Amino acid sequence: MTTELHCEGRFVIFNHLRRQLDTLATTLVLGVGRRIGKQRSLQIARRAAFLTRKLAQFTHRQVFELQWRVPPEPEWQDHHTSIYVLWDRMRQPVVVERGCVSAFALKDGSEVLDICCGDGFYDYYFYSRRAKRITAVDFDPAVIAYAHTYNQAPNISYEVCDIRAHIPQGSYDNIIWNGAIEHFTEDEIKSIVMMLHSHLKPGGVLSGYTIAALPGTDKQLSHHEYEFRSKEDLLRFFKPPFSNAKVFETIWAAIPGLPEGVRRHNLYFYAADDVVPFDDRWPHTIRA
Repeated sequence: MTTELHCEGRFVIFNHLRRQLDTLATTLVLGVGRRIGKQRSLQIARRAAFLTRKLAQFTHRQVFELQWRVPPEPEWQDHHTSIYVLWDRMRQPVVVERGCVSAFALKDGSEVLDICCGDGFYDYYFYSRRAKRITAVDFDPAVIAYAHTYNQAPNISYEVCDIRAHIPQGSYDNIIWNGAIEHFTEDEIKSIVMMLHSHLKPGGVLSGYTIAALPGTDKQLSHHEYEFRSKEDLLRFFKPPFSNAKVFETIWAAIPGLPEGVRRHNLYFYAADDVVPFDDRWPHTIRA
């Protein structure tokens, strides 16, 4: 509790200072713009923004290389590096896809449980504005410490928890399992899904993402216990206990490190006992 209060206080102080700096910078920039003209000032500002993006790309690439190329192999990804490596350099928006899929299932003011939350990137950037409260858990104390430091918000509570042993007490409108289901054995997945089902409120939705197995190759990461061979292979873990489940896929061009001709294959899922996003009865869609 003391750690959470400390992080929340640091978050408030940081945002207060950032708002003050933003106000000061905006005042100075507008003053310069009025003095030298809009087009010239925009040209200077755009060049500065371009250079800082390239600097950020370079520094995040170094973080990525250190995290993934120096042993031991990590079990989590710093998704700030995903923005500059996977999205910027390779033009694959998987990092955004993953966040949007679960965000579609969120209702305003929802109670959210994010299991295997990793660095907290998705909790902060995709879920925290809509959720009333987020309980985000991971078994790794190091990644929880990182999430506290870099992706903290007042309505996010980061906790160390091994979901193979127990699920945090309470009932939730949404449970999110984003990019981690493949780290468990088949028996563990079945057991965890049953536990998650019991912790959902009526109308609650389980959502998430995993990467599909590559044909004819070993597991893509040493920590993966079970990689799903197809949409059907993943779907079988949700029915039962859920009465309504949906799995869909996106397939992107090959990325460095994969065998020649093999593309990145992503699997997304929703599971509930009621409506899930893009059903005919989902209130946010209409069909002609």
